[in-house]
Amino acid sequence: MQRWARTALSGAAVLGLAVGLLAVGSAAGTPPRPPAGSEAAADPLAASISTLRADITRVPGNFRAWSELGYANVTKARLTADPTFYGKAEGAFSRSLELRPQDNDTALTGSLARRAVCREAGAIPRRLGWDSR
Repeated sequence: MQRWARTALSGAAVLGLAVGLLAVGSAAGTPPRPPAGSEAAADPLAASISTLRADITRVPGNFRAWSELGYANVTKARLTADPTFYGKAEGAFSRSLELRPQDNDTALTGSLARRAVCREAGAIPRRLGWDSR
């Protein structure tokens, strides 16, 4: 087969694949949006935290939900600059590790990341010379 024929055939295949994916994507449509006045529309992270708390209330032994709640609280602390969420995150990670101490990399990683963030945040004033000591 000639080189130009192979190139044309490859181009046609790529174009066909792109058109097919476009057709599937447009047929699927956009995901539904939450109602305008709902909590999910106002603050999706707060809605996620509420959903995780409800899941944990239903199934208190769900170590994965505890880990996800910890990550959501770390994210909330980072976005709002409210350090109280770090304590909530550590509590959730600790509970997850109590429920499943082995093979629970998500909670262990989250707990270590939270500790690193808090340690780093505490070091910033010292680096800038703001520490009164």
